[in-house]
Amino acid sequence: MIVNKFASFYLTCLIIMVLSSIGCNKSSPLGSDILPIDDFAIIGYSDTVPLISSIVRGDSQQVYNPQQAFQLRHHLCGITNDPVFGKVTSEVYNQFILSRTSPDFSNIQSLDSLVFRVALNSDSTFYSGNIGAPQTFHLYELDESLDRLSTYYSDQSFAKKRLIATTTVVPDFTNQTLSVILDDTTRFAPNISFKIDGLVAAGLLADAIDDPTILEKNGDFQIYFKGVAIVPDPSNTMMARFDYESGTTGMVMYYREMIDTVEIYNKLVFAINSITAKTTHFEHDFTGSAVAAALDGTAPNPDELIYIEGMQGPNAKISFPDVSHLENIIVNNAQLELTVVDNILDTLQFPIPHFLFASQLIDGEGFQALVDAFGAGNPLQGFEGYPRYVLDDNGTVYRRYVLNISKHFQSIVDGTVDYPDIYLSVLGKAETSNRVILGGSNHPDPNIKAKLKLTYTQL
Repeated sequence: MIVNKFASFYLTCLIIMVLSSIGCNKSSPLGSDILPIDDFAIIGYSDTVPLISSIVRGDSQQVYNPQQAFQLRHHLCGITNDPVFGKVTSEVYNQFILSRTSPDFSNIQSLDSLVFRVALNSDSTFYSGNIGAPQTFHLYELDESLDRLSTYYSDQSFAKKRLIATTTVVPDFTNQTLSVILDDTTRFAPNISFKIDGLVAAGLLADAIDDPTILEKNGDFQIYFKGVAIVPDPSNTMMARFDYESGTTGMVMYYREMIDTVEIYNKLVFAINSITAKTTHFEHDFTGSAVAAALDGTAPNPDELIYIEGMQGPNAKISFPDVSHLENIIVNNAQLELTVVDNILDTLQFPIPHFLFASQLIDGEGFQALVDAFGAGNPLQGFEGYPRYVLDDNGTVYRRYVLNISKHFQSIVDGTVDYPDIYLSVLGKAETSNRVILGGSNHPDPNIKAKLKLTYTQL
């Protein structure tokens, strides 16, 4: 009986110790006057670890890499303007290759048309702005060559030669289209199409007939026709997301031939694929916006709100100024919680990012992904970074990003990390226009305020 009473008492003390530690910043060895402290671990919890939030100016993004694995699938084109993040303009450039070289035009009867199509990403939550309004795009012939073996960044632009087409559409993200040109029965993914000026199309065909070497090799063709630029009209109110891996994206020449007194229809495809360069050029104008005030330090409460935007928009910086009270601990779980402030930005017209990403800024090497963002070598496994719906005690629903940063925070506590600050950005920033406003480290609402939730074992 004595043994059973002691075991029951031991278990009671252990339960009391664990329960009393929940909600405390640092545990104390409750019951240590009865049992040796080395006989059990002390579990601690804190949601008051000091942190400082700020925003930093975004840098240019890599938008083309010769290696296929690092090429973007989507390129952004359009204009958006809001009082929080300012005005963003984006245009796209691409070159073509021939689907077949040295085409035979000896039996050609007439040229029907030259059409350029660019596929649309079907998920409208990746679009920003007024997607239901008519949008006008201009197509220019490039006057400057792209090099498929070069790497390009979003602050680079390319000279234009002449305007060759204009189209106005209300973008349709979901419905396929059926070609009605000649007898072509191809079904195309949702797209924006340009019918290129007839004189331009006729000139290309005439030059190819006069000088067949133009279409003998891709290199020769890319010298003759350097590519196109898709440019949004200043009246546009949307940032479109073009799909450059879709077979729909490309340029097609439709023409008629006479073979043994029979008229047939034919086409020549100018394709876009992994060995053609395609780039995006971003321009951000923050003038008069809330982001401008936050970036130049004139915002009245600079750490109240966090602004994060895709493209070359701002990133967030999270610092932990003092973790000295957390000596000799093992970090069991460290979750950075960032809550969306919904009442400032229209998140229907400007959807929030699907994922946030975390990096370190390392001197001389630039941004490198946080170790937690690559769980077991798999990107984002265990990191999360997506917005959850959460409900507070009063029934209010919030959207909250939760980022697991346990490994990185352990290195901060241990003092083994040279670059402890965390930089947050939109995942896939170069091909995403989404933006979000989050509660910062000094937000007055405790449900929205940025915080770290820490569970640890005291050694």
